[in-house]
Amino acid sequence: MKEEFWRSIFNIADTMRENHPLSGNKAIIHLTYNQLRMIRHVYTLTLKKPNGIPLKTLAESLNITPAAASEMVMFLIKKEVLESEKNPEDMRSILIRISRSIADIIKDGEKLFRRKTSEFLSTIPPEEREILIKRINEFSDCITAK
Repeated sequence: MKEEFWRSIFNIADTMRENHPLSGNKAIIHLTYNQLRMIRHVYTLTLKKPNGIPLKTLAESLNITPAAASEMVMFLIKKEVLESEKNPEDMRSILIRISRSIADIIKDGEKLFRRKTSEFLSTIPPEEREILIKRINEFSDCITAK
């Protein structure tokens, strides 16, 4: 039973990725795991800083060198997945963010999964729903703890 739980979580995550509007996008389809990971980090970090994040911040979040991050960012800019502009606070650096077209697709995916989540949770009594959400969050915390 315990083993089946994590497999179910993985299956859910894989199915969500496969059904996300981005999965068929030609700019995304041939990217490596690390490139997709970078996109996810840029998206997550820019939720709090919508104008973009410095390369150094991105490199630190990915635990890679700024040089490696820079090379990957330049590749993703050429693929029109990321975009950059001069940092108004430090003219020697750039701010990186998800391109508008990719951000719109990500938001469409979020809407889809919010709707699916709401549909599913509405079938569960409120007290059970709270317990389910709490336990899944605890599991998430457990597997992300270092």
